[in-house]
Amino acid sequence: MAVRSLIFFSVFGAAILGGGIAALIWAGNETEAPQSQTRLPPLVTVATVTEVTRPPALLTTGFVRPSDPLTLTTEVAGRVEFIHPDFETGGRIDADTPVVRLGRTPYEAELMRAESLRMSAEAALMQAENALERQRQLAANNFASDARIEELEAARAAAQADLGSARASVTIAQDQVADTSLSLPYVALVTSEDISPGALVQPGQRIGDVVRADRAELRTSLTERDYRRFAANGGIIGKTVIVRLRDSDASREAEITAVSPQLGGATRMVEIIATITDPFEGENKLLLNALVDVEIPFNDTQRSVLSVPSSALQTRQRLWRVDEDLRLRPVDFVIERRTEDTLFLLSDEIAPGDRVLTTALQTQIEGREVRIDETDGS
Repeated sequence: MAVRSLIFFSVFGAAILGGGIAALIWAGNETEAPQSQTRLPPLVTVATVTEVTRPPALLTTGFVRPSDPLTLTTEVAGRVEFIHPDFETGGRIDADTPVVRLGRTPYEAELMRAESLRMSAEAALMQAENALERQRQLAANNFASDARIEELEAARAAAQADLGSARASVTIAQDQVADTSLSLPYVALVTSEDISPGALVQPGQRIGDVVRADRAELRTSLTERDYRRFAANGGIIGKTVIVRLRDSDASREAEITAVSPQLGGATRMVEIIATITDPFEGENKLLLNALVDVEIPFNDTQRSVLSVPSSALQTRQRLWRVDEDLRLRPVDFVIERRTEDTLFLLSDEIAPGDRVLTTALQTQIEGREVRIDETDGS
């Protein structure tokens, strides 16, 4: 009986020992299994390099300002007899067209009086000259004294002065008659008016404001760096810029006509002035003082300009190309221009159709293998 028990416990112990060894072997295999698997390259997104079909542009903002603004004031006093029917806010008036006309009767009367005085002064001068000439003839025959001749010469000089004053009075009177009618030097857009028919106005009284209707000014600013970049590549005067209305697909063209000779304000910007032709006509008419988007094309370059998304610019301002073997290759490049979501590049190491990395990998080394996320659609 004791022998049977010993045999039973021996067999049972061996079974337990065998099971434990098997369990350890199985656990060891489970632990080593992940280590034996091959680690896959990181999954990344890429973007395709494209060639810019037109030069990249500097994008900024600007304001539409009036060209040749003019405050209309009266030159003489008088009662308003006529107001142009289009002299109201938003109205358009042609050049050399009377806008306001005052009563001119008192000024015409003053002109007649001045002309009468001029004629009298001319007659008085003629009389003084004739008297002087007779005395000189008598003096030649010793029948006139030198004192008498000097007296007549003084009278002639006084008559000449009186005639000059009379002629000046005529000129002033003529100007006052002309000033009763107010015209414009250019085709004008009325921005404000403050006058009524029959009103009595005084010299220097404001009656309204106008601006040129056939053109307006676009005023924008460039950093000194951008300005010098344009200046070094053919200049900026005469360049055509695109003016885009905000919240609209509409656009207009403007030509740069002037550049401020100084850096302005704390921002140290260079003011650029461009002329917009017929800004208040058509469907895409502009509003004065409106904020607009401005696109200033860069000068053409002989090298191809390439574009990639801004996300392609990696840590330390690096750019990586993904080659045919799906490995990373560094790219030397120069940023021609950048916008919020696009980089415009000059580079001899990438070409249109190449793929560049857009995923921010923690480890970026040359030759590292990657996998491309085909579901990204880039």
